[in-house]
Amino acid sequence: MKKIYTLMAIAFFVFALSGCDGDNGNNGGTDTSVALRFNNDSGVPLINVVWNGIQFGNLSAGDHVERSVASGGNGFIHFNIEGSNANFRTQQSVLSANISFTFGNTTLILDTTAQAGAQPIQLINVYNSLFSTLPAVTAIVTQLGALLDDTRVVIYMVDGIDKLQNLPINSILRTTPIAITVEHTNEISTIERDSAIGLVRNLFIEAGFSNVTINVNIVILHSLPAHAAVIGALTSLGGSGFVTDVDITNYTVNGINVTAGNEGSFPAISEIKITVFFRSQMFGQTAIENEIKQIFNIANFNNITVTAVPR
Repeated sequence: MKKIYTLMAIAFFVFALSGCDGDNGNNGGTDTSVALRFNNDSGVPLINVVWNGIQFGNLSAGDHVERSVASGGNGFIHFNIEGSNANFRTQQSVLSANISFTFGNTTLILDTTAQAGAQPIQLINVYNSLFSTLPAVTAIVTQLGALLDDTRVVIYMVDGIDKLQNLPINSILRTTPIAITVEHTNEISTIERDSAIGLVRNLFIEAGFSNVTINVNIVILHSLPAHAAVIGALTSLGGSGFVTDVDITNYTVNGINVTAGNEGSFPAISEIKITVFFRSQMFGQTAIENEIKQIFNIANFNNITVTAVPR
């Protein structure tokens, strides 16, 4: 009887072990998956990395990602490159048994839409081709010189930031949004305005940029009050003899000195500074300054600093 109980215990133990193996679904304990790792040692940001239908996500420069995949799988690595709308794949098919694959600058890749027999290109060369040099402000002004008068670029937005004071910029992704605002002073027709916009847009297209917005705005010019007009207005205050010995010693527009007889015309927003010396028994400094400001306000200028100095 003791032998019968012993045999039954052994049989139960063997059955229990065989039952555990069947519940794991591993074909008798054989593991069918491996860890496949992709490393990005290149300087190129990779987007939407996929192998054999398995998503590996994004791979920034210097990054790595690892996924559990089926053993014995193989296929190309498909991905996008940041700044490009094209789809790429590796020239080399990757086996899951390789355990890892490393992207380097010289890794050979292909555009998935390329014709059969197309030559593979180094990853870094594809990435570098996505960048270009922005057209210079002087090139824009020259392009419009025959159509617009007093052309000037007042806004040069690159990806939402005005870079007008920090040009030139040599390496910009060609898909970067660019917005240019140009001002001019002559009257033009709608057709001429559209032509001006087209000229600037073509300049950027030739440089490789397509996401470009162009604004061309007319600026109305106003005649500056002449030296003689300012002096005459002051000396006539309160009747003859109340303000005398008027002398304008400083008259600048946007930092440029304006001489008598050469006042010219400027936009209303121009920064004007003027210094006047005078003698008067009736009017003080504030009254003289207010009078000068009024003269410029009537001429449509409001950004003015007046310094009146009694003798």
